[in-house]
Amino acid sequence: MKSCKHCNTFNKDENQFCINCGRKLDDQQYAMPPVPPIQQPYSSAPVPFSYGQPNNYYFSPAQPDPNGIQRIRDLAASNLMLILVILWFAQILISVVVSAVSSDLSYIIPTTSDSELVRIFSDTMPIFSLVSSITGLIPSILIGIGLLMVNRSASDRHSAMSTSGISLIRIITIIQFVFICIALFALFMVSLLVLSGSLGGLLDRIIDQLELYIYFDGINIANAINIIGVALLIGIISGGAVAISYFVILIKFLGSVLASVRTGIPQEKFATALSVISFIIGGFSAIGVFGALVSISTASYFGLLNFITSALSATIYILMGVLIHKYKQAVYG
Repeated sequence: MKSCKHCNTFNKDENQFCINCGRKLDDQQYAMPPVPPIQQPYSSAPVPFSYGQPNNYYFSPAQPDPNGIQRIRDLAASNLMLILVILWFAQILISVVVSAVSSDLSYIIPTTSDSELVRIFSDTMPIFSLVSSITGLIPSILIGIGLLMVNRSASDRHSAMSTSGISLIRIITIIQFVFICIALFALFMVSLLVLSGSLGGLLDRIIDQLELYIYFDGINIANAINIIGVALLIGIISGGAVAISYFVILIKFLGSVLASVRTGIPQEKFATALSVISFIIGGFSAIGVFGALVSISTASYFGLLNFITSALSATIYILMGVLIHKYKQAVYG
């Protein structure tokens, strides 16, 4: 293109005169057209903005904290954690012994009865009680194995901390939560049946077959059933709400521990609430210790087992509360 030396207007190469000023163009007046500025691509995404912060302020994602993870690992490998594991398995062992001892119901059911139901019940109850007790302790056994895996993995300084133990504990806890929800629903339906009077005939037959009528002498069975139904319904609603809340908090906390180990970013969810609940349960278990002391005077062997069980339960829950509180401190340094 030709550029007019008088007005700097660009003209086509074949033009002899400037299209702006009309003056004759020199054949040597060639020039490159100006390069247009590069346009930035248009983006409709809004600019991040935080109230109370400058416009150019951006939140940075959480970064891994090796020191925080090391504090958590030291807590998992501590003697406090090892003591919890030992007490956990000791409680399981004592629970099996208590179940075997308490399966004898001769002090409740008359052994001289000629009822076929009584004979079958008295013959099968000890074995059934022991088997059901061991079966019911399987989740606790698996959780104890998970706690041991966490302690051993944290103690191995030559490799990264494994999440297998924490995952096992969380999975078992979720399964327990599902079964508890099913059990609560079943008990709720039973309480409704009791209130409607549908189970009155069944209760009368059980009392007659087991010869327990001596305990219900002078008692209106219908009124007793209504009272039992109302009490059962209230207990299910209140106790179920507490149990569900506890398991939700526990599962959330275990999830945060699992995420901390996997991502290297220390975090905690509901640690404070869970530690407080553990201390409360431990306090109630400690009250049971004093009740077990009273039973030692009447039934020394059985009372001693109850005393040991209550003492172990109180110690375990209080120890759990301490460990959870220390975990929160490890997260925040």
